[in-house]
Amino acid sequence: MVIARSLRRAHVAFALVFLCVLPVFGQKARIRAEDYQINAEIVPKTHRLSAEAKVRFVALEDANFATFELHNALRVTKVLDSNGKPLSPERITQDNAIRVTFPNGITKGSTNTLTFFYEGALANADDSPVEGLKLAYVGEDVTYLLYPGRWFPVTNYGIDRFTATINIIAPTGTVIVGSGSTKPEKAAPAGKTIATFSWQKPSFPGSIFAGPFQESVFGGGNMHVYFNADKKNSAPIYGDTAIKQFEYFSSEYGPAPSPVMKLVELPDDTVPAWWAPEISAISARNISEKINYRLMADSIAHQWFGGIVSPEAKEDWWIMDGGARAAEMDYVQHSAGQTAFEEATRDMAVGALAYDTVPLADVSKLDTFSPDFQALVTDKGGMIFHMLRWVIAMLRTARRSKIF
Repeated sequence: MVIARSLRRAHVAFALVFLCVLPVFGQKARIRAEDYQINAEIVPKTHRLSAEAKVRFVALEDANFATFELHNALRVTKVLDSNGKPLSPERITQDNAIRVTFPNGITKGSTNTLTFFYEGALANADDSPVEGLKLAYVGEDVTYLLYPGRWFPVTNYGIDRFTATINIIAPTGTVIVGSGSTKPEKAAPAGKTIATFSWQKPSFPGSIFAGPFQESVFGGGNMHVYFNADKKNSAPIYGDTAIKQFEYFSSEYGPAPSPVMKLVELPDDTVPAWWAPEISAISARNISEKINYRLMADSIAHQWFGGIVSPEAKEDWWIMDGGARAAEMDYVQHSAGQTAFEEATRDMAVGALAYDTVPLADVSKLDTFSPDFQALVTDKGGMIFHMLRWVIAMLRTARRSKIF
C-alpha cells in the first residue's frame, strides 16, 4: 500500500506545484491583509454586533485608496489610520464594501494599519454578502459569524491568508468557539464573559460560533465536540469518527496545522458545513444516528486543503475545494471499500459534468457560492485530482512492468 499512500500524498505536492505555475487572472488587488486584532461584543437579544477591528496590510502597488468587504448590515462609525488620525470611509453597497481614501497615498511595499469601528444588527439574510444566504447571525439560540459573512473588513476573500487575535464579549453562560489557543479570560463586566482566540499561522481564522453548546472532549483532549443539548447523545460517535478521519488524513498528508479539532453544530438556516483552522462545523440536519461521514470528511480535509494549500488567485480555487473532495473520496475507499469509493466517484463525476461548457479558467467571473462555481471547483476539481491519481498509478504499473 506504499504506492497508494504515495499517490495520495501527491495530491498536496501537485497542488503546491500548480500554485506556482498557474497564471493569475482577474482584477489586481491593491492591498493584502496580513493580521487582524478584533474586539467584538455580541448582544444576542437584539441581534447586535459592535466591533473594533485593527487591520495590518501591505500595499501591493502605489494607491490612493483601499477597499474592504464588510457586511452591509454593519455601519462604520469611524476609521483611523496608523497615527490615530480619522479618515473618511465610503460605503459601496452594491459590493458590500467600504472604500477608504488615503489623503497622502500609500506606496508599494509599505505596511499600513487601519482601525475600523462599526456596529449593526445581524438578524437575517437581507443584507448578506451572498444573496439569500445567512452567513453572519447573532441570536439567543446561536451566533455564527462565518468568514464569508464579512463580519470584519475582508480583503481578497479566500485568497489573503492572515493571522488573527479575536476577543469576543458575550452574555455569561455563552460558550464561544474560535480558531487557535484560548487565552485566559480577561476581567469581564458583570453578566458577561470574554473569550480570546489567537491564531498566528497565516490562514483563514475569521469564524466564530457562540451559543448554549455542551462541550464533550475526546481523543486525549484534542477533539472537542460542541453540540446543543438535543444532539449531545450523538457527540461520542461523531467525535470518534472525526478522530478517525483526522488521523487518516494526518497519515496520508502529514501533520495538520494543529493537533486540535473542534466539531461544532451549525443551525440549518445557513451552509450545510463550514471549516476554519481547528474547526469543522456541521449543520444540525446532518447530525443524526446515521452519520454523514462524507460531509464531515470533506470539512476536516480542509485543514490540509485550505489550511495548508490555498489559492493564489480565484482561478485556483479548485486546488482547495477539489483537493478536499478528492481527500473525501480517499477516505471513503479507506473506510467503506472499493464499491463505495466507485459509487462516490460516480457522484463526483456527475457533478463535474453539470456545467461542462464552463472552463475552470472562467470561475473568477462566478460568485463563490453559486451552484456552477461550487460544482466546478469542488467536483471538477476533485476529478482532476482523481485523474492525476489514475495517471500516476498507470505510470507506476508501467515502471514495475519495465515497459519504459
